Amino acid sequence: YTTWCGPCKKMASTVFPQPKVGEMMNDKFVSIKIDAEKGEGVNLAKQYNVTAYPTFIIADTEGKEMGRVLGLRYYDDLKNDIEGIIDPNKSPEVLKKRFANGERTADVVCAYTAMLVSKAQESRDRKLYDEAVAKADSIVASYYCSLSDADKMKNENLFVYTKYMRSPKDACCQFAIANISKFKQPMQQEVDSIVRMVYDYGINKWLGGEEKIIADDYAAVKKTISDMGFNKDGHLDVAYGFIDEHMKGDLISYIEYCKQHYKGLQEMQKTYLLQNFSTLFNDADDDTKQKAARFLRDQLAEMTFTEMYLSAMQIQTLEGGGH
Repeated sequence: YTTWCGPCKKMASTVFPQPKVGEMMNDKFVSIKIDAEKGEGVNLAKQYNVTAYPTFIIADTEGKEMGRVLGLRYYDDLKNDIEGIIDPNKSPEVLKKRFANGERTADVVCAYTAMLVSKAQESRDRKLYDEAVAKADSIVASYYCSLSDADKMKNENLFVYTKYMRSPKDACCQFAIANISKFKQPMQQEVDSIVRMVYDYGINKWLGGEEKIIADDYAAVKKTISDMGFNKDGHLDVAYGFIDEHMKGDLISYIEYCKQHYKGLQEMQKTYLLQNFSTLFNDADDDTKQKAARFLRDQLAEMTFTEMYLSAMQIQTLEGGGH
């Protein structure tokens, strides 16, 4: 790792502290964390030809490399990548054969799809990565639809919810909403947490213009959020206001609403609003786009670095490449 590596910091704060990660790693390895730019780390990085961070090197007791994992990984992907290196039954070649021969256990489907995406990610080819994600999604969707209701609630299939539940429209999300009380703990708690994040994500995509708002879909999502008690703390109320105002179609009025209520958004909601803000004005005339850019400029002094960075790109788009 390096001290300046963002993904390294992300893993250090959110992945490594998880008990299940510690159990997995401590059961199999002596884990060592080394700064590639200090002390012995400089020579070790050269020895193992480390060129990206974070890099996880699996070595035997003699220091011989058995395999490596590159980049940010959350628990499931990290587990599958490591098992693909140390477990002969989960090597890429064996997984391909097991899958081609029709084996569709949770273990194989989880490991095989993770391997597809991981290999594409390592290629750093965006097209290959998108194709791998689409193929993995299709495989998991087909597998999930083949399960009985009882099997959908087995812990072995938790990976479907943690990795492949992304939209309130997903079959696994709809099933979870209808049956959350029937899941056993601790799986129930994990699935419930993910469902809440998926619904928040759905609202955030509409907030920032990432997805076109269909009134019926928006109303249905809001109703589910209310029925399930996902907004008891009111954290979505301001975001609702932004979406409702934009749906009225009066963009000048919407800009005024932004001026009055922007500070009321949560930090993550601000990020979603700003990263695609210009798309909310795709059909606007130049004068309205200039007013939208002016709104962003007026907020810059109190923005975080991330907000300023996102705003700068949106201002450039709204102003037609101006500065």
